[in-house]
Amino acid sequence: MTRFLTLCFSFLLIISAQVRAEKLIVGVDSWPPFRFVTPDNVWGIDHELWNTLSERMGFEVEYLRCPWKRCLKMMENGQIDAMSGLAWREERALYITYTSPNYYSCSTQLYLQHGNSRRVEKHRDLHTMTVGMVGGSAYYEAFDKDTTILKKSVTQE
Repeated sequence: MTRFLTLCFSFLLIISAQVRAEKLIVGVDSWPPFRFVTPDNVWGIDHELWNTLSERMGFEVEYLRCPWKRCLKMMENGQIDAMSGLAWREERALYITYTSPNYYSCSTQLYLQHGNSRRVEKHRDLHTMTVGMVGGSAYYEAFDKDTTILKKSVTQE
């Protein structure tokens, strides 16, 4: 697939009194190398960025582990203060303030089981497959809006 989707991987801070709070609750799920999440620890690129921000801005980071889709819902409901590694979507921008500039951009990648003889050359090729996707994630607009693709929602990549 040659079409690239620039993901707005940006740290999301709600520009309000919450930023000045002593503690910022950050929703996290595992997405290596950006976020490695275990029951006892969080590390990776995003963790290092949160550490830098917290040191410079004077707040403590508390991670709340949740599946991606639940983290998004908690962001919308105000149960967490921030997330990182989100693609910009109009519907999310109603309840999320995205920072600029982005700290990373990437493209959507599709993976087939090793030895599978099928190829994905055009979007329509996905109509003959069951496609695994992280619930609540944004991939590329045509895929996100295509209700005829059989999509299997999972909590982690």
